[in-house]
Amino acid sequence: MSLFQQLRLCLLECPLESQKKFLPLNDLNEKITRDSIKRELPPMTQRFNCNLPDKVLQHAKKVFAILVLMGEPRYIKDLLQEGLKDEHLPLQSKRGDNPNVLVSVHGTTFKSFDTWKNEARVGEFLEKQWLVLAPVLDPTGKHIILDTKCALPFQCIDQKTDRGALSIVYKGTVHPAHQQGFKVSIILPLGVY
Repeated sequence: MSLFQQLRLCLLECPLESQKKFLPLNDLNEKITRDSIKRELPPMTQRFNCNLPDKVLQHAKKVFAILVLMGEPRYIKDLLQEGLKDEHLPLQSKRGDNPNVLVSVHGTTFKSFDTWKNEARVGEFLEKQWLVLAPVLDPTGKHIILDTKCALPFQCIDQKTDRGALSIVYKGTVHPAHQQGFKVSIILPLGVY
C-alpha cells in the first residue's frame, strides 16, 4: 500500500463537523519513517540528498505528509532548503501580487512555492495543511487560537449534556495522541458556541 493510501486511511473525521478531518499524531509518527520517505523521493533526489529523510524526520514530518497527500512529495527538498519546518505551519498567502508566495504565522516568507507555477496546487497545500494541525490539548488552561478550518481532535461525541440560550455543551473523547497531562480515559466536556 502506498504512503498516500496509508495516510488517507488514518484520517479521522471530527464528530462535530464531519467535513473536517485530522491525521492523528501517532499515525503521522508511525507512517512517516526514514524508509517511507526514501520510497517517496525520486531516485536522483535520493542520490544527491542522502540526508534528506533525516531532515524530514527532524523538522518536517507534517510538511512531508501534506505533500504526500497532495501527490507531490518531490517538493520537500526545495521547501526544506528554503527553511520550511513544521513549526512554521499554518501558512497563508502573502498579501500582494503573488498568491504563490506563502507566509508563516510568525511572518517568515516562503517563495519556493512560486516555483510550482501552479496556483491551484499551492491552494491545495493551504487546504491540506489543516489535516495535520489538530491541536494537542492539555489541562493547563492555556489559550489556544484555532482557525475555523482546523479540526478538533475528538474521537467521538457521546451526548449533549446541556443547552443554554447561547450554547450547547457536548461530552466527548479527545484522541489520546492529542492530549497531554490528562489521564487518557477522562471524558472532557466540550462547549460549542
